[in-house]
Amino acid sequence: MAVITGANAGVGYHTARLLAAAGMTVIMACRHSGRMSAAASAIKATQPDAIIRQLRVDLGNLESVRAAAGQVLDDHGRIDVLVNNAGLMGVPRWDTFDGVEMHFGVNHLAHFALTGLL
Repeated sequence: MAVITGANAGVGYHTARLLAAAGMTVIMACRHSGRMSAAASAIKATQPDAIIRQLRVDLGNLESVRAAAGQVLDDHGRIDVLVNNAGLMGVPRWDTFDGVEMHFGVNHLAHFALTGLL
């Protein structure tokens, strides 16, 4: 059982694809449902037996992180692998839903919270 944040593109997508090919159940934890579904479909197209779960999480909102972690634990009880991959760079000075600078909130605080909660 693997959870991968930002699994809809780049390193996260390829990590999800390879772990699914190795026989792991992969939970793709992403902010954008449409891109997540497209990435999951792409993996399933080449690996029909892959077990892919989709989990919407907004790392810019700690309540969303808490809810996502709770859902993983309720649905699966445990995980074996956590890949904290999602991140931002180069966005303007924005704040998260919780009032923290966006880069720090998403890239650090959200993943720290997710790790602790799981």
